[in-house]
Amino acid sequence: MVEDEPEALNVTARLLERAGYQIVRANSADHALRILEKDAGIGCAVVDLGVGGTGGIEVVKWLRWARPKTHVIVVSGEAVPQLPSGVTLLPKPYTIQQLEETIDAGCPVD
Repeated sequence: MVEDEPEALNVTARLLERAGYQIVRANSADHALRILEKDAGIGCAVVDLGVGGTGGIEVVKWLRWARPKTHVIVVSGEAVPQLPSGVTLLPKPYTIQQLEETIDAGCPVD
């Protein structure tokens, strides 16, 4: 999960963990890219387009190029540029239930 707002990252991650998901947290695009380069086992990525560093769209583009089978969910409260194919958009604000349903549609809990 890539989110640069600490409270949003921690609360959302904790709620998803309680629902059975394993969450790897990144607080910037650069942090996310370092994690993704090392961990090929990530099957789903939730990326806030507004994160700092190189930006969320760069994380999305890297995932589509390097990990085309990874399910990518983009969350944003702003206007969204054209997203690469295979990327799901979940507009902010969203509920935890909406996020879980979006994740389950592409990456169910093992």
